[in-house]
Amino acid sequence: MVEWSVELSPAAVRRLGGEGVVSRVTERAAEACQAVLESEGMAGWEMTLTFVSGQRIRALNRAYRGLDRATDVLSFSQREGGGPEAPPGMPALLGDVVVALPVAARQARAFGHGLEREAAFLAVHGTLHLLGYDHETAQDEATMMGKAEAVLGRLGLVREA
Repeated sequence: MVEWSVELSPAAVRRLGGEGVVSRVTERAAEACQAVLESEGMAGWEMTLTFVSGQRIRALNRAYRGLDRATDVLSFSQREGGGPEAPPGMPALLGDVVVALPVAARQARAFGHGLEREAAFLAVHGTLHLLGYDHETAQDEATMMGKAEAVLGRLGLVREA
């Protein structure tokens, strides 16, 4: 199950197109994360998906990765190193994905596709990291991208030509 929230100022929401746009974009991204969990046999696991400002993700990037710059997505696994198991009868927590929605909007414009597609791609990318996928080698990157594009394609979130 994907629990999601938006932590943006009203001004930031307006710059992104308003509450309706932000709501649609974030709901679709959460739907894409759930689709990843289901496709990977992890539908019973829980994760959080949080949409934040560029400043907030920069602070998180600085605190957790030692990089003093904004990024588009961060993943925080609860399972790294084996992680704790959930108590009996309780859902297991996979981890947290944080997406900088204003950064996603800039990237969407640069790549020539919509914010809905970009936000969902970043959320899926972060979810795949929670599941242990990485892109350190060309082969790993191809595997990860293939899984992301397959899920996004099933949801109709394809790259616009």
